[in-house]
Amino acid sequence: MSSFWIHGAMPLQLLLVLVLTFFLFVGGNYLLKKKYGKGVPRFGQAILIWLAAYFILGYIIVPPIPVSLLYTFMGLITLCSGCSSKHISVILASTNPNR
Repeated sequence: MSSFWIHGAMPLQLLLVLVLTFFLFVGGNYLLKKKYGKGVPRFGQAILIWLAAYFILGYIIVPPIPVSLLYTFMGLITLCSGCSSKHISVILASTNPNR
């Protein structure tokens, strides 16, 4: 069985998977708003983003990343999906070890 990943192009393929997932979410929300007049609420979007990120980082990346790195990425995704860009910049500025 051949693999989806092409040796040497894995970072680009991962970006492609993430971009396709993003456009799938945006397109799905657009269709829901167009057809039913109401899209997925922000909390529901955050949960969908979290589940998709866990699936992509946990099962699609080959070779698998260590669990500690997976949990670190998921923590960052949790913070970023619930905050605005202003909140994220404040969080990152307050945790800068080079100050």
